[in-house]
Amino acid sequence: MDHGRVRRYRLELSDDAKTWRTVAEGELANTDDLTEITFKQKESARYIRFNALSPWDKSQPWASMAELQPMISEK
Repeated sequence: MDHGRVRRYRLELSDDAKTWRTVAEGELANTDDLTEITFKQKESARYIRFNALSPWDKSQPWASMAELQPMISEK
């Protein structure tokens, strides 16, 4: 089932949870497989915010996510 599956998204980062900058925006595949979102460049931040902008099924007014796992690299 694809209840609440996110279609369009925006990913934002912040150092203070007040000022946010968009680092990725696009469309996710209509699948329950693991999906990887990559940035154009290396980013540094303390906070991450995932915004669901639209669903795959327009009759569903909700969005859901099972897991968000940032990949952290050494400086």
